[in-house]
Amino acid sequence: MDSKGKQSWEEFLNPELTRPRLIAASIYIAGFESLKDSIVDRIRTFFWTGFDRETGDKIDPKYTSDVLARNKSPVYASLDWLKEQSAIDDADLVTFERVKRCRNTLAHKLLSVLSSRGLHAKLCSAVRRILVRVILGWLAERAAARGIEGSRSGAVVLAQRFGGALNLNLHFHVLVIDGTYSASTTNPLAVGVKIVVA
Repeated sequence: MDSKGKQSWEEFLNPELTRPRLIAASIYIAGFESLKDSIVDRIRTFFWTGFDRETGDKIDPKYTSDVLARNKSPVYASLDWLKEQSAIDDADLVTFERVKRCRNTLAHKLLSVLSSRGLHAKLCSAVRRILVRVILGWLAERAAARGIEGSRSGAVVLAQRFGGALNLNLHFHVLVIDGTYSASTTNPLAVGVKIVVA
């Protein structure tokens, strides 16, 4: 493992470094969601006309025609309406997009962000590759012990980064063929394939 990859893993596995980064990322994501709710709710409140005990808030129909009709997303529809009202300008929209990109990075690439240099993806890939080679190699050796040389198997691997309690727990789920296969001309029912159960 190269020194950068090793340092990334050491930082990632150090709770004193990861905890504050995780808290900061969580606060940022929650803050962005609050910002979106605020943008939509402030405009909706502007069109509020009262309250009905049976149906709840009474909102002027112009809210739907003048605001929500602008975009499928209530947030972008509200931002467009605010711009038209000169409450915000293009620079504010650019800032919103920059904040949103950061939020998306945090939400979708959290493990990379938790490490100062990002989670070493090549290392995870190498671990996965080694794991599959060990399993498939063991199956091929079992088949060879039964006199079947050159047999093969297959696997599907899924990397899971969190445990059931949302704790950091990088591990792999592997679905492996229960045995091996090899070309065979003696078994017409297998259409050229012979399955050997390990």
